[in-house]
Amino acid sequence: MALSKNNAKLLTTETKTKAQWAEASPRWLLSVLPSVELEAGTYRVNTVTSTPILMSEHEPGTELKADFTDYHHDPLELELSAIQAVVKIHTQVLDVYNAPFNQLGEQLRLAIEKVKEEEEYRFINSDTYGLKAQCDDTMKFEAEAPTPDSMDDLLHRVWKKPAYFLMSPGAIARFGKECTNEGVCLGTVGMMGSPFMTWRGVPIIPSDKIIPNENGQSDVYLMRVGEENQGVVGLRQSAEDGIEGELGISVRFKYTDKESVSHYLVTKYSSLAVLVPDALSMMTVNV
Repeated sequence: MALSKNNAKLLTTETKTKAQWAEASPRWLLSVLPSVELEAGTYRVNTVTSTPILMSEHEPGTELKADFTDYHHDPLELELSAIQAVVKIHTQVLDVYNAPFNQLGEQLRLAIEKVKEEEEYRFINSDTYGLKAQCDDTMKFEAEAPTPDSMDDLLHRVWKKPAYFLMSPGAIARFGKECTNEGVCLGTVGMMGSPFMTWRGVPIIPSDKIIPNENGQSDVYLMRVGEENQGVVGLRQSAEDGIEGELGISVRFKYTDKESVSHYLVTKYSSLAVLVPDALSMMTVNV
């Protein structure tokens, strides 16, 4: 009798994968948004008042007359917000079941993934520092659908170095259909190892953290980014307090309880700032 396949498997070792988490997303917003490191946890956005420049009729040799430029006396200050997760793992697991994968390392990896997902969600939806909350009322408007014309309306508002559109997958699909109906072709660009659609040369970044409201409407954002451009920036804790490969994320051992379960605290301190109002515009559309 020949050795059966099932019996042969008793002497083999399976090749195992890391734990696969289906809810993880690419989190493109975190990748494309420039970050500013904070040493003391507070970010002050200093702005100038609207001081008019006094000009005379231009004639050769005429000097430009200007008053001094004053600063707002009550500038916006943003504090880092904490996102935390607790990883619990039995010491026996670490002692006996720690191969071929480091069990603590895998648990921390998955916890960090969840922290990053929450970070991107808050960047968009936080009531205190999210894109929706910080978008100036004068930069918000509604449209029937994401069409070429309405996307151009966004570009009209953020015309100084627009960097990225940010849309939900559903809004991107609707925009693609509208373009097809109008016979308009969308461009593409390769970034971060993936293709992205573009409109007027500006990449369209997808995010599943943009949640449609009860009326089936979704928000579409256009932003300028970077401190040097007076744009939108992410804020995070100094890299010195992070772990290797994960800037701004710290992992600290807390304690081992009486059941021999070790507790580790994963923390990410972050926030977001819109430096001037015309760096961000938001359009609400039906999807």
